[in-house]
Amino acid sequence: MPLLLRDHFLPGTFGDQFAPLSALMAAAMMTSTLRLGSMVFDNDYRHPVVLGKEVATLDVLSGGRFEFGLGAGWMGSEYEQAGLPFDPPGTRIDRFEEALQIFKGLFADEPHNKLPLPLQQKSTTPPNSYTPATNPAQAG
Repeated sequence: MPLLLRDHFLPGTFGDQFAPLSALMAAAMMTSTLRLGSMVFDNDYRHPVVLGKEVATLDVLSGGRFEFGLGAGWMGSEYEQAGLPFDPPGTRIDRFEEALQIFKGLFADEPHNKLPLPLQQKSTTPPNSYTPATNPAQAG
């Protein structure tokens, strides 16, 4: 069972949590077999190139144990608290789809930039991803 952290600013039902990338790196340093990942990173909180470099680095430094989840964002109150515009679902999904293409390019055999390549086996499928319409938290 992997250690999956959420990417939220508000405490929610789990209470306050550490920033996911830093906390996951700390867990990776203290373990050797534990799989690590994000429940879902909100695409709007970080530029895809910046997040791509962070998750690729985490995957390399953890020995290939990182699981990447990405979503289009759905919690308007977090956007408001962070001072980010909460655009309509179609706009967020368009940005999400654009980000998926950027991640595919960053993680390809010939990446757009000279970022560290993840150690994970190359796949033609995108990372775990949820749009507002498919987010399990919205399902019921």
